[in-house]
Amino acid sequence: SSEHECIHSWVLMELVSRRKIALIGAGQMAEALLAGLLSAEIAASPDLRVTDISPARRDLIKRRFGIQTGPDNREAACWADVVVLAVKPQTLDAVLADVGSHLAGKLVISIAAGISLVRLAGQVPPGTRLVRVMPNAPALVRESMSALAFGPHASEHDRRLALALFEAVGRVVCVEETLMEAVTGLSGSGPAYVFMGVEALADGGVKMGLSRPVAELLAAQTMLGAAR
Repeated sequence: SSEHECIHSWVLMELVSRRKIALIGAGQMAEALLAGLLSAEIAASPDLRVTDISPARRDLIKRRFGIQTGPDNREAACWADVVVLAVKPQTLDAVLADVGSHLAGKLVISIAAGISLVRLAGQVPPGTRLVRVMPNAPALVRESMSALAFGPHASEHDRRLALALFEAVGRVVCVEETLMEAVTGLSGSGPAYVFMGVEALADGGVKMGLSRPVAELLAAQTMLGAAR
């Protein structure tokens, strides 16, 4: 429960193993989370299920990971022990209208930006264990920075399990929910500003005569080295 959590891989596996995890939504963040969990062998394919309204996204996930996919959010939620709401904020209300009453006894993790724990709690059974997470785009290369805030009914085991899931794609920090908007502006949106900075550095190099590939390599590696 400390602000920064570091859990050894064998502990991660023990925390997540035998937990059935359903991801509602098969966008890039869900895909990144699946890749991290499977690559680290924290979860196995039979214990994962993904839903999405897009047949193309379902087919991609099934081909890449060999896990069960489908369009039925309610069926997946009923099957799972842990439900990850990996949908866009504007569609979350519709998803919860469909599955909310079936989430009793589940650990529910939302990565929908800007949706508060109070708002989530109003659409699920009383006492539902809730976690709100703000990851960021570098999850795609397992270098995410994720911030987690916990609802009042989440147990210590729930906290560690949620931390384990997101450590599979990068680093994690726990914050009070009142600070989530600051997190969203800093690490959630931050990669876009870093990309702009790298591009601006490369543009300067090109203006001074460097080729674009060389300028981009110089800029990107300089940014990476400075960060490390």
